[in-house]
Amino acid sequence: MISKEAYENEKEAIEAINVKDALRLTMPASQYMYEADKLFSHGVKDKEVLVSYGLDATIIDAIPKRNDAFRYAQSVWAEEHQDREQAAIEWNELRPQGEELKAVMLHNFRFAYRNDPNMQARLNRIAEGSGNADTIQDLHDMAILGKENAAPLIAINYDVTTLDTAADLAVNMSKVLARANDNREETSQLRINRDKAFTHLKQAVDTVRDYGKFVFWRDENKLKGYRSDYFARKNKKSATSEIE
Repeated sequence: MISKEAYENEKEAIEAINVKDALRLTMPASQYMYEADKLFSHGVKDKEVLVSYGLDATIIDAIPKRNDAFRYAQSVWAEEHQDREQAAIEWNELRPQGEELKAVMLHNFRFAYRNDPNMQARLNRIAEGSGNADTIQDLHDMAILGKENAAPLIAINYDVTTLDTAADLAVNMSKVLARANDNREETSQLRINRDKAFTHLKQAVDTVRDYGKFVFWRDENKLKGYRSDYFARKNKKSATSEIE
């Protein structure tokens, strides 16, 4: 991963960008980074000519610095985004397990405690709620309830080892759900930071590209260096599709 120092050096300018002005990527991040590096190499070679037409030389020099800052912001966001996706996968596996175990436990508990009005009232309260947090709490509550009143369960040959299973599953589900929710908020902010870093880079890239296209409008070889390879391929593919 690119050193955080690259981002820190551009942080003030990046954070100064208003959230509503932060742009979303128009192509894969890696492709944009590559094109920014390529543009810089052309800009450096043609710097003298471009500057003579009014381009500020510092804009060309800023591209690799801003590109490194964007690369860092993208890496941090991607890592956090991947962890969030993993937490979501884990949750999607645990949630049905928890719901199924809760349903089976309620079925057995209601029968085992069928002659105990107090226990039935407690089970009714457990059955009332819905939602992820409620399922987690219900598994925890039934695990305790079952351990404190194990005799009726044993009498119907209920496997009381599932009480420990329910308690462990509740803890695991709670951790995964918290991770998924926390990551959602953090990933959102990291996404904003990434978009701002991209916008910061794009401002320099667009300026150099505009000057390059203006100055070398009749020099096809030079002009290629100031065009986007990604959009050139995309436009060519689109044109081909229309012909077909």
